[in-house]
Amino acid sequence: MKQLRYILLLFIVFLLQSCSKEAKDQHVNLPEMQSDSSFVEFVSSGDFSSSVKKIDRLIQEKEYDLHHQALLYFEKGRNLANLEKDAEAIGSLEKALKLFQKEGNRKYVCRTNLLLGDSFAFLDKPKVALEHIKLALEECRAMGDKKLEAKALNSWAYLRYQKKDMMGAVQLTLDAATIQRELKDFDALSATYNNIGFVYEEVFDFENALLYYGKAVKISLDYDRKSSLPLRNLGRFYFDQGHLSLAKENYLAALKMENKLGNNTYLKEIYDALLLIAVHEKDFDVSKSYIKKRDSVIAIQAADEKESKLELVRNAYELEAKKVQLDHERSLNNKNKAIFAGAILLLFLLGILFYQRVRNTKLKLQQDKMELEQTVLRSQMNPHFIFNALSAIQSSLLDNNPIRTASYLSRFAKLIRQNFDFISEPSILLADELDALRNYMETQQLRFVDKFSYEINVAKDIDEYVVEIPPLLLQPFVENTIEHGFRNKKEKGEIIINVSRSENLICYEINDNGVGYSEGKKDDKIHAIDIFKKRLILLDKKENTFSVDTSSDGTSIKFCLKMS
Repeated sequence: MKQLRYILLLFIVFLLQSCSKEAKDQHVNLPEMQSDSSFVEFVSSGDFSSSVKKIDRLIQEKEYDLHHQALLYFEKGRNLANLEKDAEAIGSLEKALKLFQKEGNRKYVCRTNLLLGDSFAFLDKPKVALEHIKLALEECRAMGDKKLEAKALNSWAYLRYQKKDMMGAVQLTLDAATIQRELKDFDALSATYNNIGFVYEEVFDFENALLYYGKAVKISLDYDRKSSLPLRNLGRFYFDQGHLSLAKENYLAALKMENKLGNNTYLKEIYDALLLIAVHEKDFDVSKSYIKKRDSVIAIQAADEKESKLELVRNAYELEAKKVQLDHERSLNNKNKAIFAGAILLLFLLGILFYQRVRNTKLKLQQDKMELEQTVLRSQMNPHFIFNALSAIQSSLLDNNPIRTASYLSRFAKLIRQNFDFISEPSILLADELDALRNYMETQQLRFVDKFSYEINVAKDIDEYVVEIPPLLLQPFVENTIEHGFRNKKEKGEIIINVSRSENLICYEINDNGVGYSEGKKDDKIHAIDIFKKRLILLDKKENTFSVDTSSDGTSIKFCLKMS
């Protein structure tokens, strides 16, 4: 036994030396930074996700001075916010804010508060968002930084817009526009005028809406802005007012700009609008031309989507390769066991046999976990749901309600992105889980109009932005309720999700008034409840907290997990 411990000790020392050498080889040397902009350029890696990974590596690998530590957390938060991971962004930005306050850097205190305000607003926490925005506004006014003051006013205006205080939003954006005109910040001024026009249109003040849309377009053209949004908004406005020739003129200008930029998403939108105008004008030859051009853009988008699907296939291949590697390791371990069986002492042999058994058990557990994870992933976002959701969105588009359609498309796209992001993570924040769940149920509500309602209640002593849980934990139960529990139910369905705390446990309760769950109705697919029980076992959680209470009046599912 002493010999076994001695050999294991030598192995650990060798492993530590190898890890140390690998870490040294992968170390990123920080060049001498002459300015904040050069440091930001250094940590940026093209896309937001890559930048976040690089920043995490830099935070772990090297000790920086106070200012550069704060900049790393600031840039990480900014990139996460651009990825719409605002819950994670807030955690990083709050760390940056404390460091900038400690440093006494008023400019970055202002900028960080602005980003925090925008993230809290995105998470529908207007009270906290307003606190940060007011702090930012107070700080930038004290510094005399007019550009940041205009940004703070625009952020405040968005909060007013969220509260349906349209005139309050207009006044704040007008104040921001005044500052931007003084600074000759025409790029920002064009965007602000466009926002003012949109708000006026919301309150049916079409005269002012047209005025500010026109100002936004003029600035965009005069100063060669790389955005066709003002032109597209003005074109849509003229179309809604029945001025087809003016609408076409603006959409053609937007088309010319987007052809230079090569933005296929906007090109499709513009061709759709021009096609609709041509149909209204009964110019069918032009309609055919627009249909061909739109289809060409759609084909390019389809190619891009195909590339995304190929990426998923590559990920699946990597999972399969890991499985093969595990089988190969098991085979090698068995061969080693046979080789050493007759060459070592009995005690050492017993130790090796024990080690091999533990090793094989772990490999089997990893393989089972991988197969179960694949089963869980296959149970999420099935093709029938995606097809039905897109059909519902298409129906909304045919109803000629572009704003509502855009909202549904945005929510559906976010739901798809959240599923892709979650599948590679061992755990996610409770806030992210609930946000994805809300997106899923609201997308389902688009399919089943007035078929069901839902409610999510989280106890006050639970911080959604701290508690972590395995990804996509609750969605299978909700999907089962919507797709099966409410299918033959005439009355309106109801789903109530309660999240509470009991000592060091977080308890979840899912209640519905569906037709109930029957053990005898299982088909050839693995039931969501059975999958969930297996996940609990593989996650080393106790299953004795799990219970299902079902009847013809509904189903109640309860379980608890340790806080993480």
